[in-house]
Amino acid sequence: MKKQVLSLALSATMLASMLPKPAFAADNTAFPDMPNDWSTQALQNAINNGLLNGIDGKIAASENLTRAQMAAIVTRAFGTNGKADISSFGDVNTGDWFYDAMASSVLMGAFQGDGVNLNPNANITRQEAFTVLARLFTLSGGDQSVLNSYTDGAQVADWAKDSMASMVAAGYVKGSDNKLNPTSSITRAEFAQVMDNLVKTYFADSQLNVNANGNAVLNKAGTLEGATISGDLIIGDGAAEGDVVLKDVTVSGRLLVRGGGTSTVTLEGNTTVGSVVVNKPTGAVRVENNTEKTVNVNAVSDNVVLTGDFNEVNANAAQGTVTLTGATVAAMNVAGTSAKVVVSEKSTVETMNVQGSASGTAVSVQSGTTVKTMNTAASKAVVTVNGTVGTMSVSGSDTTVKAEEGAKIDKITTSAANTTVSGKGSVTNFEAAKGASGADITTSGTKVVNNGTGNVTTGNDKVIASGSTGTSQSDSTTPSGGGSTGGGGGYVDTVKPTVQSMAIDGVEVANGSTYYFGGDKTAFTSLTATMSESVSLVKDAAAEVKVYYWTGSTWEDQGKYAEFTVSGNTLTLTKIGEEPGGNGKTFVEGKFKFEVAAGTLQDAAGNKNEALTWEITFEEDDIAPTATNLVINGQDVANGGTYYFKEGAVVETLTATMSETVKLANGDSGVVKVNDDTMGGTWADYATFTVAEDGKTLNLTIKDDVLNGNSIVAGTFRFKIEAGALQDSFNNSNEEITWEVTFEKLNESGAVTVTDLAGLKSALNFADVKTVTVNGDIQMTEDLTINEGVTVTVNSGKTLTVNAGKTLTVNGTIGGEGTVKGAAPPNIGAEDDAILAALSTLKVEGTGSVAGKTAGTYKWIEETGNNVTGNSGSENKSGWFVCDQQSVTIREPGPGKDDTVSNPFDYAKAYTAAGVDHSMLSSNYSLTVDLDKLYAMEYGTEDQQKQLGQLVQQAGDSEDDKALFVGLQMKAPEGAAAVSVYQVSGGSLSRKFDHQLGSEYAPGNYNIFKGSYIYYMGAAYLESAVDAGNTQLAGNRVRQLVLWKDESGNIVDVNYITVNSTNTPAKTAWVSDAKQLTAAIGDSNITGIQVVESIGSVATAEITKPVTIAAGKEMTVNSDATLTLNAAVTGTIKGTSHTSKLVIGEGINYGELSAGEYVWDVETSKWVKAPATEGDKLPTTDDWKFISSFTLNKDCELTEAREVPAGKTLVINKGVTLTIGETGSLNVYDAALSGEGAVVVKGGTLKINANYNNGTESKVPTVATIQVNHGGTLLSMTTDEAEDANNQETTFVGLGADARIQTKDGASVTFELGNFDKENKPKMTISGDVIIPKDQTWYSMLDSRTEAIGIDMTLESGTMTVNGTLEITSANKTGSSLNINKGASVVVNDTMTVAARGSVTGTPGSVTGGENAVVEITKG
Repeated sequence: MKKQVLSLALSATMLASMLPKPAFAADNTAFPDMPNDWSTQALQNAINNGLLNGIDGKIAASENLTRAQMAAIVTRAFGTNGKADISSFGDVNTGDWFYDAMASSVLMGAFQGDGVNLNPNANITRQEAFTVLARLFTLSGGDQSVLNSYTDGAQVADWAKDSMASMVAAGYVKGSDNKLNPTSSITRAEFAQVMDNLVKTYFADSQLNVNANGNAVLNKAGTLEGATISGDLIIGDGAAEGDVVLKDVTVSGRLLVRGGGTSTVTLEGNTTVGSVVVNKPTGAVRVENNTEKTVNVNAVSDNVVLTGDFNEVNANAAQGTVTLTGATVAAMNVAGTSAKVVVSEKSTVETMNVQGSASGTAVSVQSGTTVKTMNTAASKAVVTVNGTVGTMSVSGSDTTVKAEEGAKIDKITTSAANTTVSGKGSVTNFEAAKGASGADITTSGTKVVNNGTGNVTTGNDKVIASGSTGTSQSDSTTPSGGGSTGGGGGYVDTVKPTVQSMAIDGVEVANGSTYYFGGDKTAFTSLTATMSESVSLVKDAAAEVKVYYWTGSTWEDQGKYAEFTVSGNTLTLTKIGEEPGGNGKTFVEGKFKFEVAAGTLQDAAGNKNEALTWEITFEEDDIAPTATNLVINGQDVANGGTYYFKEGAVVETLTATMSETVKLANGDSGVVKVNDDTMGGTWADYATFTVAEDGKTLNLTIKDDVLNGNSIVAGTFRFKIEAGALQDSFNNSNEEITWEVTFEKLNESGAVTVTDLAGLKSALNFADVKTVTVNGDIQMTEDLTINEGVTVTVNSGKTLTVNAGKTLTVNGTIGGEGTVKGAAPPNIGAEDDAILAALSTLKVEGTGSVAGKTAGTYKWIEETGNNVTGNSGSENKSGWFVCDQQSVTIREPGPGKDDTVSNPFDYAKAYTAAGVDHSMLSSNYSLTVDLDKLYAMEYGTEDQQKQLGQLVQQAGDSEDDKALFVGLQMKAPEGAAAVSVYQVSGGSLSRKFDHQLGSEYAPGNYNIFKGSYIYYMGAAYLESAVDAGNTQLAGNRVRQLVLWKDESGNIVDVNYITVNSTNTPAKTAWVSDAKQLTAAIGDSNITGIQVVESIGSVATAEITKPVTIAAGKEMTVNSDATLTLNAAVTGTIKGTSHTSKLVIGEGINYGELSAGEYVWDVETSKWVKAPATEGDKLPTTDDWKFISSFTLNKDCELTEAREVPAGKTLVINKGVTLTIGETGSLNVYDAALSGEGAVVVKGGTLKINANYNNGTESKVPTVATIQVNHGGTLLSMTTDEAEDANNQETTFVGLGADARIQTKDGASVTFELGNFDKENKPKMTISGDVIIPKDQTWYSMLDSRTEAIGIDMTLESGTMTVNGTLEITSANKTGSSLNINKGASVVVNDTMTVAARGSVTGTPGSVTGGENAVVEITKG
């Protein structure tokens, strides 16, 4: 980026605390400390994918990863743009580099904080990091036994085991040296490796057609087409509320939907996914399946809409909503508590199961939709039907079915208590099965069969007795006869028995619920199951219960668990856990499923059960109950506190509150013992207690014969409940519970003396206490109120300190010679008004009085030194002051920083020109910077740059780190002569500036001008500073406490300011190099690009948004690169060489050039039309400058000279013939000649390179055939190096005696080349009469000086006359041959040799010799 020379007068340290360097600098160049080990590739991938940027120019691979750094990485990985409100956390401020990343990570569910802090700078352990990643990638249910294979697997915390096991089982975490090191801090290199294991591909463009080996992330809205992902595809949070379309995409793993909106994630074409998991952190998301393939969906997030065909849908989110819109679902399972399911818009569900865990679920079957089978096991479920339901089975208590007008329900069968059916819709049949009770049905005309244990009530208070049938009626229906049939109505029982509940030691445990055990209860004594009706054991069936253990991913068969006996509708389990390896009746943590095989039991009608299963999770609770407070006569008394009383007072009520619900371990009541100083070590029974209905309150009844009974006497007493007297619901017994209470008798005046906070609290809590004397130093660590009519006197030398952030409210009076003061705040929270909240507060109300303060709110200001230059007076100026919000305006006109601008310089006008909207500064203390305007001014005219120079200054270590600072002016109040400023920095309030107001002063970003204090707030980096590696501010904030002082240094007024600055993101990118250009093109937020410096190396790229290249600057396209213009470009674009290409899209003009392909002509320095790379005419010499290859795709006759330049390739397509005419010639000696076509040398010349060079570097053409006719000439260079150096040519085939083979009239020589090798040697066919002239030799091979390959020759017809030499060679052991067809002949007049690996075949007499002929045949 162009480095602007801006005149600066502000201090170089101005932004030290305001604009910190980010933990990840933006420069992704090579890092000097990049390791060369196992982590190198993962680190490089993280850099390439934009996850890691380095710290101060280093990759810092071995440094520990902080929570903030991890937040930045995962938000980048998922493309998260949204942000949660994290202002309530005390350790993050909007000026922090990590603020946005932490806000985004909280939104996406990565971090949650501890309620007070997010701890961004804390290191993160491996098990913490892996737990976060498992949560983000929705990985759970891993087989925890995999942890046992590591030597430190037992060190994994319980809360992390599932996540760690899931990550290990999936292969994303492998450990080191057989260790997982769960409690060690994770390094940046280790985290990069795990991220690389988790995600191999990041799709960043809006439309793609690529393959991904492993998991892939699509983190923005758009279309993914034709991709194959051999793992999971994650729709990242960056997709936000946009549309995502998967077209012809194959995902072998899961499709994890974290982003996308109600406008949907759509599956189209031939898309295939293993399963779909919907876990969007916030907002609704629609998944639409438009393929012909059904998919499985696991809905984990709160609001999911499904359209299309689905095999299985699981609604698992508590209080979550799943809406089916135009959907067809084979099986839908609802497991989330208080879930909501809406079946709408012609949807159909084959089977819907509302599981026992989904208590309070609401199901709506809307008009025009159908649920064929519905099973509801959840209690308090509400099913509203406007459409059609086939059969409904109810096993959850308190279920309500509303058959609204137009509804059609074929049959409802209930085996539960308190089933209610009502409405104006049609319900054909209703059965209260055995075990049902309290059913009420008021639909009209429903046939009712009651096999339950009680009556079924219907309209007008009519009942259908157990064992009877009847017809229901609404409350307004007048019966017309009929009624009970006494059970004889022809009803046929076809209902199969099912299990209704299980009980452990008599405590019912719902299907799918958790049973807690602990304390002194480590085993159970009985386990029973209640059936829907009376049953008996089927003859020869095994009365056995099997058990399965959930490994986290599958149910593991544990074999036989118990046997059982049958009595009525009760199964009692026996021989529990007695099989080899069993645990008997000892509780074991984990999730278990119990099963009775199908066909084991039958009811009275002979109906046999289907497989009966029941799931229970066992968890240990070992937390002992304890007491939290003691309440005497309605007054809370802290342990160790004081209870004040008057003469004759009695204990009217005495209760204790427990930490959790408890029960008595033995008997109907417990005992509270008492002891005081007069009793020595003896404890006496003081009271009995019972447990109230809420289970948490103990009601004490005092004995009359102990310590004066209910009468209150002075003294200190200790109360206790013995260990083991109470148990929680999980049978954990209490440890010994004790309280100590001091009872102090008040005198007539109600005066008490206190020395500590507990005493002060107790005194202020009692209405009878009117006077409190503080005779000790007390730190107020919680808010206190002094009520009206109460006087607190602080004795001389004693101090009542209101701690930072606490409030002392005074409606009464505080006096005395002691001190009431506040404390300096230790830290400041993230809220805008956190300065006020952090200060100690004194609130005087009504007629309250404190040291002359009238009603109002005061803040403690503590000055530990008077540092205002030139001021006299005390060094400590502390006290209670009213603290109001300071009035703030933009800096008024005044001198500029230099003489390049007029004086006075209009700062407000200049700020406006630089994009600063300060119109809201005086009202809501905020301003906005339009980055487009700021950057335009930065690269604007000379005058604009001069004005901007007055507003910017260096904001970091480098002179490139320049930022815009906005002057905030605060006018001094009357009587002020000096100012001291405290600023929130790093969460604390620190002193920043002290100065007199009488003279102008400009040391940096704290200035004095005309009696005003001016603070320069860093609002935005210049664009050049962003290029230098600074992360542009999304927003900034300044929070200050301003103390105005008089000439003696006394505080005359206290104000606070909070000013927020935000930036409007730039829509225009200002670029100066190829990397910035690429980034700008890919940034969906950018709508235009300004090139402000020449870019000398543009790689292949597509311009998709308008680009303006500054005057005198240019972009240069690399060799072998293509720049495609699909948007308007103004300015100069050049090429590097003939291979630089410019493609102009349809409808786009670049200068005088319209749509088409162009290449750079180096000689003319212009873009010219790109020559064709295929056609029916060979390129000219000029054409070859711009292309590397040409394909001849139609027959062509060459009648002029052509040469294919060195390094170029001429391809002749299959079926195509290139004919060289009498006037034509083709030189391909330095080029490649290939393809499946043919060359016919009819009359001209073909020059090739026949050097074999060991095959891999062969220069021999690979075109299918070269045919040389009589009249044509085939040339090559000699293989002799000396002759080659002199450019001597060899005529292989020709007319003259200088040819090695001389063709006669009508003869032709054809070479079959192609992609030959030693197994498929070149072939040569001779037709007609040819001569090997005197002094010429034909070798049956292609060779170089060191290598050769034989030729298989065929003399097809005619006579070969050998006047020179014919050698049938061994060709470096590859062999060669001559086959003489019948009728053809070889006449040897000079020499013919056949080497050991050569061969000659033919009919007898086909080879004849002249008088001086020599024929040599070497054996072998």
